[in-house]
Amino acid sequence: MTRFGRRDESLPDLIAEAGLAALEDAGIERPDALVVAAMNPEEFTGAGNYASLINTYLGLSDVPALRVETATSSGVAAVYAAYSVIAAGIHRSVLVVGGEKMSHIPASSRGRPCTAAASP
Repeated sequence: MTRFGRRDESLPDLIAEAGLAALEDAGIERPDALVVAAMNPEEFTGAGNYASLINTYLGLSDVPALRVETATSSGVAAVYAAYSVIAAGIHRSVLVVGGEKMSHIPASSRGRPCTAAASP
């Protein structure tokens, strides 16, 4: 996990920092797959195709990657996706990473995507 608070690094840099630390902590050099949880990077960072982008930042561009987006429950959905492929015997190890960074956008704009996600 990275430290919380206002950070100057980009969201992909922060996610890569956490992901590389998790791999090191687990003693895994290269996972079989990657699952990226991100609620709305297009809105917050202007970047899409986030699983592939994060794969590149992690130096894992040849590892299969999946982006999971289920609004405010993206993190738990990513863990569930990883659990499912491990339980099914498809992969033995899956790195799950995720994050959001809103400190660089105006405060008046931060709540809009969250409010939209919670609306029926």
